[in-house]
Amino acid sequence: MPSNAPKPAPWWKRYPDTNHHLPREPGHDDIADPRLSVGTQVRLCGKPDKARAILNVEWHRYRYRYVYVIETSGGYLPYWFADQLMLEGENQPVQELEQQRSQDSIWRRIFS
Repeated sequence: MPSNAPKPAPWWKRYPDTNHHLPREPGHDDIADPRLSVGTQVRLCGKPDKARAILNVEWHRYRYRYVYVIETSGGYLPYWFADQLMLEGENQPVQELEQQRSQDSIWRRIFS
């Protein structure tokens, strides 16, 4: 019996939901996930056979999220969102830490 439930998007199309239409630079509460720093070994969710290093961390001006540029054998430098990556040695996609725009932000508690 076929299911009418929508199928999940392919792993390379798991973009964070956003309704933002204007570009925005990161604010003081927008901090990249410290688990995904330059040099960290990660695996692509859809291609977990090869560990790859994070080469750069950049702000995505329209998704209002950080993206992670990883090394490839093809010579180009693609970026990925956190939930498209797995940390080396783990079996699940990275769950990006929530960034709250308040005085009680988790980021303030971690870095204060």
